[in-house]
Amino acid sequence: MSLTGRQPLISIVMPVFNQTRFLREAISSAASQTCPDVELVVYDDYSSSPGVREILSGFKGVPGVKILLGESNEGISMSTNRAIIHSSGEYVAFVDCDDILPPGAMKTVARYIASHPQVHYFYSNRENIDENGNVTARLDFSKYGKKHPADQIIGFMFATHLKVIKKEVFREVGLFKKDFDSCQDYDMALRMSRSYNFFHIPEFLYRYRIHSGQISKVKKRDQSLLAYRARDLEMFRRRILKSDLGNRKISIIILTMNRWQRTRLCLNQLASSTGLPYDLIVLDNNSSDSTVDFLKWHSKQHPNVRLILEKENLGCAGGRKKALAEASGDYIVMLDNDLRVTPWWLENLLIRLIEAKADAVCCKVVLPDGSVQYNGGSYRIQNGFIQFSFMDSQLYQDHLGTMIDRECRWLPGGATLYRREVFSRVQYCEGLRGGLEDNDLSLQMARAGLKMVNCPAARVVHHHHAFDAVEMGDSEYSKVRNDRKKMLDSAVVFYRRNGLIVYDPQAFKYLGIPHGTREETRQFFRNLVEKSGSVQRNPGSDEQGGNTKFFPGFSGEDNGEKQAKPVKTHRKPAESPATHGNADILDCGPAKESTQKPDKGKTPPAWQAAPNPQKTPP
Repeated sequence: MSLTGRQPLISIVMPVFNQTRFLREAISSAASQTCPDVELVVYDDYSSSPGVREILSGFKGVPGVKILLGESNEGISMSTNRAIIHSSGEYVAFVDCDDILPPGAMKTVARYIASHPQVHYFYSNRENIDENGNVTARLDFSKYGKKHPADQIIGFMFATHLKVIKKEVFREVGLFKKDFDSCQDYDMALRMSRSYNFFHIPEFLYRYRIHSGQISKVKKRDQSLLAYRARDLEMFRRRILKSDLGNRKISIIILTMNRWQRTRLCLNQLASSTGLPYDLIVLDNNSSDSTVDFLKWHSKQHPNVRLILEKENLGCAGGRKKALAEASGDYIVMLDNDLRVTPWWLENLLIRLIEAKADAVCCKVVLPDGSVQYNGGSYRIQNGFIQFSFMDSQLYQDHLGTMIDRECRWLPGGATLYRREVFSRVQYCEGLRGGLEDNDLSLQMARAGLKMVNCPAARVVHHHHAFDAVEMGDSEYSKVRNDRKKMLDSAVVFYRRNGLIVYDPQAFKYLGIPHGTREETRQFFRNLVEKSGSVQRNPGSDEQGGNTKFFPGFSGEDNGEKQAKPVKTHRKPAESPATHGNADILDCGPAKESTQKPDKGKTPPAWQAAPNPQKTPP
């Protein structure tokens, strides 16, 4: 809470790493602001200097001051993110741990916030000071506010200290990116420049200290290179958000098996919320309801749709493998037919893939009640068992911790984009007809050295059957989904291929797998595969139960708030463009006119029609 005990209007966040000489003065200047509705959040990024914790301990218990101690060194971006996540204010002000805030700075900012509520990003003039606090220069940034920030900021980072950002923006554009440490402020300003309001406060509200140990001097060359990269990435984002893929193509693959209503909603939403051109391949796994009739009608209305009708159920792995053979895209999206995409989902996936130089990227998948189902995946391996987990699965979709970009150990495949060349190195295993196909594919990708990441800005809604009483009562669907023999066969095939038993006590009980002891379970699987071939050994597995090896990052639910519970705000989900950057700028080839667009001109019959939300331009 603030000094007054009320909800603070502004949270000052201060990431700390060493700087013992200036730290006490920096904290004191922020903690002694004359504006009452302010809090200070200080996050120590596991400083190597022993004097830091001693200084911080002196501010514990001070009203309006939160002191947070990191357990490892993560860098300026992540420590800033953690402070933001723990902040309570509607706006966030950023202060470095070696700089000074004049006493009335936040009071002035609060006055401008009150008179300009539509502004998302405030920035002021600043004074440069030397190591002794003497003013050496006064920088006035007023001339840079005359053009649109999207045009101005490409050439120069004018929106610098003091900067104050409305917190809700981070739920849309994401948090600071670790890859841009030492240049993270510029990257953030670039990402905000297209769609958010900037405002210059024509007063000197910040004292920026110039000294020999500051990051901007120690890493000056790195900063310059990162600034060039940030600018290039922003130009790439703008190109993608204009639906310009150059000479690249995207193929989306959807499998269906009954539940035609869900498929209709998925396809209608896909057509209305996807600006990038794409080819759509729909493979039906021998549906017995009206799905095939609907798909035939839908494919006639949309020339970018190709239909594959199977006479038998190939399963998820088999269906995807067959559809892949028909796909021509440079990028392949696997999309489940019970998902509802949101505006900018595909643009954000592609931007994140290129930015991270990754090989696959998954969406943030939320359930109808607003809780996160997964935001990427992780696992741990111990004594020949592997336990998979979903990232952020205990959080609400608007929790800021779910906006952290992460590298993942495995990716659920229901809303995931892959580079085409991935499938020249790994393949879906058709023997996994009862599940685990995505888990197996991810382990193959890891062994091949391929990189997997999440994309928190690409949000899709999963209409899980558990939220639909009709589907829960669909005996045919339930029979296929919960086929014990196929599920057990998949567990055995996975073990034979990877040398690992998927640890899931609930599944063990459902499938009749003995699990009184680990050795009992291991022996059960050994017996089943004894006649069917050798078991592939994997690094990290210890089938004999000897040394334990946990893969780092299993807990992976690194939402930035390790102890605090998520606050379920239940605000209306934001659907304005949320973007990330790119490193491989030439990835999309030369620009050209987009010609492949879904045909939205015809109205389907009443039994097939569904309202299509309109996508708002960025």
